[in-house]
Amino acid sequence: MKRSLFLALFGFVLTACASDFYYDRGEKVEVTKTSQTRAVNDQNVSYYITEKGHKVGVTNDVIVKCESAKSCVETLHKKGFKQVSQLSSTLFLVRLERGEDVFKVAQKLHEDSEIKFAQPNFLKEKIKR
Repeated sequence: MKRSLFLALFGFVLTACASDFYYDRGEKVEVTKTSQTRAVNDQNVSYYITEKGHKVGVTNDVIVKCESAKSCVETLHKKGFKQVSQLSSTLFLVRLERGEDVFKVAQKLHEDSEIKFAQPNFLKEKIKR
């Protein structure tokens, strides 16, 4: 009984401490949300700190690169995305509905075999020289 309770409590703590992540060049990058947010061009930007200490802003968009444009458009529409903009021959910007978790959507897209990479659209903080 004590062991079951301990395992349940341990699982809860791990879930509560779990951070968001995305894939960068095939490597998992964990981020932790900060309390800072702001509006930029009619979009809310939430700020996160990467495991290396870099501060990045995240919009409600996902950048997707595919093997071919035709298969990518079909794949994205099959997944129910309504707002898809083509940035180049194989690069697309997918705008998510309010309330969708940008990291979870990017992770699911990244797992699709038609898609080379998918990651949130980041806004990096300007650095003065």
